[in-house]
Amino acid sequence: MYPESKTMAPVAPRAPITLSKPSQPPSQCRFFARRRTLVQAASAPAKTEKEASSEDPVAVSTRHAVRALSGLARQLCVLLAQPEMDCEELRSLNFSCIRTREQFVRSYHEDPDFLSEVESVLVLNVGRAFHAALDCFRLLDELPSVPPSIAVLLFPGEQRTEALEEECELIRNLFELGADDVIILPGSQTLTRHRMQTAILRSELTAIKAAEVIAREAERVKKRQSRSLQELSQKYLWELPGAVLQGIPPMDDTSVDGGDSTKVGGYLLTSRLGAGSFGAVFKVGHPKHGDRALKVLEKDSMKTVCQLFAVNRELSIMLNIAPHPNIVQAFEAFHTPSSIALVMEYSGELNLRSFTLKALKGSGEKVLPCDTVFRFSRQAAAGLAHLHYFRVCHRDLKPKNFVISNEGTVLKLTDFGLSCLSFGPHQRLLHMCGSLPFIAPEVLSLQHDWQVDVGGYDGFAADVWSLGVNFVELVHGMYTIERLLGWAPQPPLDVKQQLRDLECFPSVWQSTPKMHVPRLQTIVDSIFVLQPDRRCTIEWIVGSDGLCIDGADQCPFHRCSSVSPRGER
Repeated sequence: MYPESKTMAPVAPRAPITLSKPSQPPSQCRFFARRRTLVQAASAPAKTEKEASSEDPVAVSTRHAVRALSGLARQLCVLLAQPEMDCEELRSLNFSCIRTREQFVRSYHEDPDFLSEVESVLVLNVGRAFHAALDCFRLLDELPSVPPSIAVLLFPGEQRTEALEEECELIRNLFELGADDVIILPGSQTLTRHRMQTAILRSELTAIKAAEVIAREAERVKKRQSRSLQELSQKYLWELPGAVLQGIPPMDDTSVDGGDSTKVGGYLLTSRLGAGSFGAVFKVGHPKHGDRALKVLEKDSMKTVCQLFAVNRELSIMLNIAPHPNIVQAFEAFHTPSSIALVMEYSGELNLRSFTLKALKGSGEKVLPCDTVFRFSRQAAAGLAHLHYFRVCHRDLKPKNFVISNEGTVLKLTDFGLSCLSFGPHQRLLHMCGSLPFIAPEVLSLQHDWQVDVGGYDGFAADVWSLGVNFVELVHGMYTIERLLGWAPQPPLDVKQQLRDLECFPSVWQSTPKMHVPRLQTIVDSIFVLQPDRRCTIEWIVGSDGLCIDGADQCPFHRCSSVSPRGER
């Protein structure tokens, strides 16, 4: 028997299929994008008053300042000087990349070419934490290839039309670190697209013009076949003396001594006294002036304008400061085709370090005699007091920069290569310089990214700390500081550890047995104070409460306010 067949349900007839043209998007008229943006903005939920008030004001100021750059955003990389500037609204502007300084370093290590598609780097800084912007440009300056870098300084809540003095100093430092342009936005101003494009264009045009000038001059050099590009750049570099840098005299071809390597500008070289990064110091003789010291700076060793400015600063200070018995006096400077020379008084063959080594080797003692220590300490303090009265910070006080007379009785301060003018303790210096272990802790702290509140240092207070370290070496012998800090045979390579050790030195010094030299122990205790504004000043050191230098109370620098050993004014 066959199985019963299943009955099928009736199939409903299909509806006819009609093909219609796909819907076309609305025509892209010039107002379409704006209408779409307005609709999206209207449909977006508004922030409550509580949410708006909880936003970081730094992030709000940052977003407000750059909100008009959305059209240029994909061409720009934003480098945030302060991490708190980062926010979701800022990232929604679709910049090519937004990085804090730490994120920027990480991105560069992962991909050194991550800036290859970027037209410009925008460094944003809010408020007066200027060190953050400077650190960003120090970072950019270390990279081999960077697009045009523009600093944008935001000062929310400030309404003014001119830059303040400290901002002018900041702008100068930013340009020295490689900034192509600096834009200041006080109050609620915004960085417009036009202003940003102008800054980028100006940077590009400057680079193009520089390239054109170099190309033209390179072609001339190639045709003449007598100069290299390096010689050409040196030619332009050495046109600055006399025209821009008044401390360096114009070049004088008549000062060349016919190829005689033993003569410079009429001075006969007799012996070499010392050497540095740019040249050497020689003992020279002159038929009219007798023995002199001649500092010869080789022009081939100076490659940049910054190095030339440093030489100009040194010559200007030495040639213009009033004579003092404890400062090496400069007489003149002259400029030859191959070098710049500074003529100084000849004060002796040995510096304080070499003199001490020679004296101790001959006597078999471990330290200099007490009367010699006291005499040299007074003379070093007197020389520094004279500098500070004329608003000069030396910034590299160490035994090698004190010259001792051949009789062993007179000490004189020399080598002003790192010195600078400062107009008081309220002017903050930003250039870290000096030598370990003589450098003050606040100066060494400039080398650290993790020092949040670093805003420069007082050059006068830093000099006083360095003078105190020299006093310790005079009293207790060479390398005393290294022994007390555990830095023998050399200091740690980690700069953070160096700073921690220096900051601990005042407490280490208090627990160290000391040799008795009249007045010096109290003075050194008053010098080793970590807070620079509570550290004793050079005026107090040379005064009646300190070393009591003869006639110090009548010296002009005593018209300045002095500080007691405990920092009470």
